[in-house]
Amino acid sequence: MKKRRGIWFVCLLLFGCHAAPSASEQAARNFVDAYYVQINLPQALSFSDGLAANKIQTSVDLTKGVPPQEGDLRPKVSFKMIKKENDDLGERYLFELSIKPKNFSEITRQTVVRVRQTEAGWKVTQFSDT
Repeated sequence: MKKRRGIWFVCLLLFGCHAAPSASEQAARNFVDAYYVQINLPQALSFSDGLAANKIQTSVDLTKGVPPQEGDLRPKVSFKMIKKENDDLGERYLFELSIKPKNFSEITRQTVVRVRQTEAGWKVTQFSDT
């Protein structure tokens, strides 16, 4: 019986415990979710600053009055973080996006998201797709 409890304990340690993402990583993940998965530009704008905010605001202005696609018309998007780099300007995250439009083959893209510490917390200041 003790042996089984020990095995369960080891399993919990190995599979159930992992470090929570840092504040900068969480900011990057929130942005990617809002911008790419939810396709919610106002929410993505709230996670951004600088060049990224300008880019999103331009998109918001260009799509005013255009109703968003709902339900089955929206592509299904998922993402995973591939790499994290630190430098003097902040942190850079590389994400892999899996995009599945209805009736089409899945598309895989990568996006680089740069986050910096601002007075309002960690914000995405640049992003680009490859």
